[in-house]
Amino acid sequence: MTMPRPKVCPRYPMILEDEKVAITPMRSGYRLGSTMQFAGYDSSIDPKRLALLKTGSKKYLREPYCEPVVETWYGWRPMTPNGLPIISHAPRFENVIIAAGHNMIGLMSAPATGRHVSELLTGQRTSIDARPYQLSTKR
Repeated sequence: MTMPRPKVCPRYPMILEDEKVAITPMRSGYRLGSTMQFAGYDSSIDPKRLALLKTGSKKYLREPYCEPVVETWYGWRPMTPNGLPIISHAPRFENVIIAAGHNMIGLMSAPATGRHVSELLTGQRTSIDARPYQLSTKR
């Protein structure tokens, strides 16, 4: 949820790990986020989840939120059924590499994924076993 900056606003982004709340101060506003629900393609936002963000931030901040809430939004998580990302040549196009489905570790695994993609693109022997990450209909 995005809102105007409170008068007493953190200077740096932070994660309230115990509450699972991310605080993002910005020049133009302030954001509370970090809720996750498995809802398929349902794009509605449960008001209870938004309330958890406010409740969690109250424990740590003097002014945890303010009105009006300018925007509530969500982002899709690219997930696969078995939790492993797909890093593989596309079935119909040899010059296309798919690198997707990293769940919640996309940034953390980006360097390894980048290396693996570059090895696939250049035809090098991969530094890790490529089989678990190959696109397959039997995943």
